[in-house]
Amino acid sequence: MSVKDKRFLLICGLAVVAIMLIFVFFYLGYTETFQVQDKCGKFINLFSHTIGSEGQCKIRCEQQCDTKDMSYFSSKFKEIENSCNDCYCTCTDAW
Repeated sequence: MSVKDKRFLLICGLAVVAIMLIFVFFYLGYTETFQVQDKCGKFINLFSHTIGSEGQCKIRCEQQCDTKDMSYFSSKFKEIENSCNDCYCTCTDAW
C-alpha cells in the first residue's frame, strides 16, 4: 500500500468521524436526565404509589419533558418493594 493510499484512508476515516460527531451534536441535541419523585405511603398495610407502573412513569416523564419545552426520549422504571418506586426520565431538545 502506498503512502498516498494511507493518507487517503486516513482522510476518509477522519471525515467519517467528523460527520458522526456533527450528527450526534446537532441532530440528537442536548439531553437531560432526571428523577420524578414517587410519592408513596402506607395505607391499610399496603403501599400506595403515585407512580406504580412503567406506563405511569412514562406518562409523568412525557408531562415533565413537555413542561421543560423538551421532547420525551425515554424512561426507566424500577419497582421497589415496601418503598417508593424509582422513575428516571430522559428528555432531549432535538429538532
